Amino acid sequence: MTELDNPRPRTWSWHSPILRVVVSADRNGASLRYDVRLVGELDLASVGSLTDALEALRDERPELVVIDLSEMRFVDARGLSALVDIDRDLRAVGGSLVLARPDPHVRRVLTLTAVDTQIDVR
Repeated sequence: MTELDNPRPRTWSWHSPILRVVVSADRNGASLRYDVRLVGELDLASVGSLTDALEALRDERPELVVIDLSEMRFVDARGLSALVDIDRDLRAVGGSLVLARPDPHVRRVLTLTAVDTQIDVR
């Protein structure tokens, strides 16, 4: 039995000076879901925290990754690119990505760049 076989959620986090990434894993039967909360700014200087966090989870092949953007105040082109890459990688293994509750400024950037046409934004 691995830690992920345990039905209780696990939580861990990665930090950079301008971004905090908090990840919770929850297994419901055979289904694995990750809830990721981004706090701060997702840009060239901080995107490594997000990619490190999600690379560590890649081998688990989650069915769903939900990234909560309600506390993320800024995203630049590199941050958007990372979100698109994460979505592509998840789809390649049968998973999906949802960007949840974006801050109004972040939602506008997602719309202006048409990222919201590629990734499910709720």
